[in-house]
Amino acid sequence: GGLSFGVPAHTAAFVHDAINVLCLAVLDVLVLANWKLERAAWTSLKITDGPDMWAARWSGQYQHALMTMVFVYMLSDSLFVLLLPQSVKVPLAILVHHATCLLAMVIPWLYPATHGYTLGIF
Repeated sequence: GGLSFGVPAHTAAFVHDAINVLCLAVLDVLVLANWKLERAAWTSLKITDGPDMWAARWSGQYQHALMTMVFVYMLSDSLFVLLLPQSVKVPLAILVHHATCLLAMVIPWLYPATHGYTLGIF
């Protein structure tokens, strides 16, 4: 088959990558804005820390903005890949990844006070 909308693969890939870099930079800033940056919250850090310890490090001050932006990003990128599949090597992998992430977002959406920090870990 031909290219979707006649857009060459290299052009679609460049636009997709540029948009992703910008979006992911914004999401990274929002993730950082939600973590408590006080030293006391991070003096004892172990990979085995339970949910209570991780929740104590998460301020969630911008959690709604982060959740909204992640949702918009995932849907927008999925639409981009559906419309211009030549923008990525394996469109199905991207679409499955986004669908899985959206499904995982149910946890912090349903339990924002106790599991909002999971947005910062994904």
